[in-house]
Amino acid sequence: MQDKNITKKADTGILLKDEEWDTIRDSSVLLKHFADTTTYLCEERDVSCSDTYPIICSLLSTVLPPTEEESNMIKKAKELLREQLITRFQPYSQKTATSLPILASLLDIRHKKLGFLESDMKHAAIEALENLLDELPLKTHRENSAEGKPTPSKRQKLAFMIANPAKKQTDELKSYLLEPQDEEGDPLDSWKANENRFPRIALIAKKILAIPATSVPSERILTAGILINKLQTRLAADLVDYIIFLNKNVMPACSDECKDM
Repeated sequence: MQDKNITKKADTGILLKDEEWDTIRDSSVLLKHFADTTTYLCEERDVSCSDTYPIICSLLSTVLPPTEEESNMIKKAKELLREQLITRFQPYSQKTATSLPILASLLDIRHKKLGFLESDMKHAAIEALENLLDELPLKTHRENSAEGKPTPSKRQKLAFMIANPAKKQTDELKSYLLEPQDEEGDPLDSWKANENRFPRIALIAKKILAIPATSVPSERILTAGILINKLQTRLAADLVDYIIFLNKNVMPACSDECKDM
C-alpha cells in the first residue's frame, strides 16, 4: 500500500501511519486476552461459574497493570478496562465473597484455596459455605441409605437422636478444606470420587457447580431457532454457527453515498 505505483495519490491520506500500526499491534495483544476469555466462558461444556472470579482477578492482577514501555493510549485503555471490570464484578467486595460464583470456586478442586482473594474474603466464603451446610437436613438421604439396617448386636437409636451433628458437619468441612488443590483436575470427576467422603458438601457442590458461567449457550440456541427454520434442519452445526455469527456481526449494507466513495 505504500507503493505509489499501486496506491493512488488521492488514497494516500487514508493510509495508516507507522505509529498507528504500532497502536493496532499493541491493542491486539491486549484485547486477545479478553477475546480468549470470552471464547472460553461462552463454551457449551465444562464451564461453570466457578471460573468467573479466578479469571477476572487474574486479568486484573496479571494483564491490566501498566508497564513503562507501553504507550499512553494502551495505559489508558488498561485503566478503563480495569475500572469496568471492578465496577461490573466487584471482585474486592465483601458481598462478593459470599456470592454463588465464589462459593463455586471454593467447591472447585482447581480453585478451592481461593488464592485470588484476600484472606478476609476467604474466611467470609468459608463461613458462607458453612451456613449453607447448616441449612441442610441433619441427615441426608445418602447418609440414611449408607447406614442401612442395624445389626442385631447393636441397639437401634431413634432417628432424631444424632450425636453432635454440628461437630460432624464442621469435621467434614475442615477435612474438605485440608484436601490439596489440583489446578489440572476436573471438578466433576473429583466430586464423583469424593461424594461419599463429603456427602453434605457434595449436595451443595452439585447445585452450585451446575450454574453456567454465562447465558450465551442458551441464547445461542434461541437465536438459532429464529434464524434456522424447519426446512434447514440438515445444516451442519458449524454452518449454523457461521450463519449466527454473520447475522450478529456483519455491518449493514452501505448507503449509495458510501458505495460511490
